[in-house]
Amino acid sequence: MKKRMDNWTILFLVLILMGSIGGVLFSIKQLYNAQDNKNEIIENLKVQISELKNANDTLSLKLESRDKKLSEQNKKIEDLNNRIYEKSDFIQNTLFGKGFCYLDIVSEIISDVSKNDAIVHFRINNEFNFPLYNVSVEIFDFDKLESKVKSINRVKSIQTTDYDESRIFSKIYPEINPSFSVTLAGFQIDYLNINRYYIKITHRNGTYWQRVLFHLENKRIYTLYDVIETKTSKTVKSDYQVPKGKEKILKDSLNEISTNDIKMTQW
Repeated sequence: MKKRMDNWTILFLVLILMGSIGGVLFSIKQLYNAQDNKNEIIENLKVQISELKNANDTLSLKLESRDKKLSEQNKKIEDLNNRIYEKSDFIQNTLFGKGFCYLDIVSEIISDVSKNDAIVHFRINNEFNFPLYNVSVEIFDFDKLESKVKSINRVKSIQTTDYDESRIFSKIYPEINPSFSVTLAGFQIDYLNINRYYIKITHRNGTYWQRVLFHLENKRIYTLYDVIETKTSKTVKSDYQVPKGKEKILKDSLNEISTNDIKMTQW
């Protein structure tokens, strides 16, 4: 009985051993299968990564091409906007720009046996880069105009007829081209007296007025003038030529030239 038990024991042990070997073999088989799966997974990942890289490269090229086209379109839009701005700026400056014209002075002295006189020519100048349209120029003898002014209820007033009679020149120019000047009629002025003029200049760009003073001394003509924008009362151009020692008296006299506080009336 003991011998038989030993045989059974041996058989049991053999079966256990065979089962263990089978498990080991199964495990080894699984390991090999896992390694095959791992290699397959790695290969699949390599393929997928390659495909993703190719797709990314293709997308990058497309984006680069798109960005290039967008840049070219933006450049075209910018150029177009610049052209529109230039044309708009040209139209704005031509029709309603900040240019203005003023009267310059061309003078000569005439001598004879009894007196010394001077002939003065007013010259209208457009130093702006664009034409000026509908230019109206009126020149007034300010000393004559001022002599007709009366104080009525503490208001400086002048009759319309006296105001008109003080006007010594009036003309309308449809257009004055840029960098162009027109010499107006000449006026004879007394050699020994200060002569002052009030000038109204209107055109499509705005309204300006100019005060001019002539002083003749030692056979030389000295001129002073200011050009003033009516809307802002800003002086936009000035030129002063004065003899030594007389700057203050001549500038004070020039500053008196204004019609801002003179009212037109009838009495």
